[in-house]
Amino acid sequence: MNFEIIITTYNRSLPVNNLVQSLLVCRPAPTSIIVVDSSEVKDLHLQQTSGVVYIRSSHKNQPYQRYLGFLASKEEIVCFFDDDIQIFNPAIFEIILDRYSDEEVVGSSVKFINEGEITIHKELNSGKEIKSSSKLSSFLRLLSGVPKISEGKGWLAGLRGVDESNLFTETFSGPGGLSFRRYIVPYLFDDVLFSLFEKKMAMGEDKYISMGAIRFGRLAFSNTICIIHPANDSTYFQDITSFVRKEIYSRLFLSKRYLQVKQKWIGWAYIHFYWYALWRIANACMYSIFYPDRKSNQKLKGRLLGVLDTLSKPLKASFLCPEINWELELSEDLKKSGI
Repeated sequence: MNFEIIITTYNRSLPVNNLVQSLLVCRPAPTSIIVVDSSEVKDLHLQQTSGVVYIRSSHKNQPYQRYLGFLASKEEIVCFFDDDIQIFNPAIFEIILDRYSDEEVVGSSVKFINEGEITIHKELNSGKEIKSSSKLSSFLRLLSGVPKISEGKGWLAGLRGVDESNLFTETFSGPGGLSFRRYIVPYLFDDVLFSLFEKKMAMGEDKYISMGAIRFGRLAFSNTICIIHPANDSTYFQDITSFVRKEIYSRLFLSKRYLQVKQKWIGWAYIHFYWYALWRIANACMYSIFYPDRKSNQKLKGRLLGVLDTLSKPLKASFLCPEINWELELSEDLKKSGI
């Protein structure tokens, strides 16, 4: 089964070149590696690397870059990777492709270790917790809109159950190793997604994209660690306030996607979101009172701003980026790259 890899990159020349070299020696090998680069300076080394299709993107926008790479691809299976990951298991593609022997499977992914997430968690938290019993904690989570979710299941606000088995799931999370059958990919991306990331207002694109896939079939998850995501500088994390602002705003964005895919009433997205957000704001207020430090205040500010964004910035491409014709932009970028 032939496949291609699409890597989106921005100002990470050394990591992306290292990743490309490690992917080229994997077996089975990809037909080609498509690198979509929005860096300030062209990567001459990548341009000259055999087996690499190099494309320049006019937008520093990961979903846009991914779709641009897809438009340049030809094979039955396409895999999406971030530029800063490391391949832990060289048999990664054997594991991913094996799941496609099941004709119902439209997407396949593998387990990863996210060291970057650990770093962000430490940055966000002050190290102080308001302690409660496990039963009380579980009850409060349920009351605040975070129920226990079964393994492999998705839910509102981008919440998901753990994936611990070689089973099926309703959503993938990054930072790479996501793969899909070619014919469904045009239905996974849209102008709203491009516009939100152009304005740097959202995160959770892997969940958004993969949730769209379950309309067509099943998503297979293989519980074998194949990828390590090092603790590099995150494109999402500039400061606590902006990160939390995007995080809370994205909860509504992901809820709407989930309900659209499940063909349920979209109104539940708003009801759940504002209840969920109210509890998170109350929690941030409590921390600001009992543990008055800079981080607590920044998290409270970010959550308030994120909720205000949902009231003032509708999830419509015509509102977010009225000046951009995404179809035309994609066509122009392909043309400039000679594709």
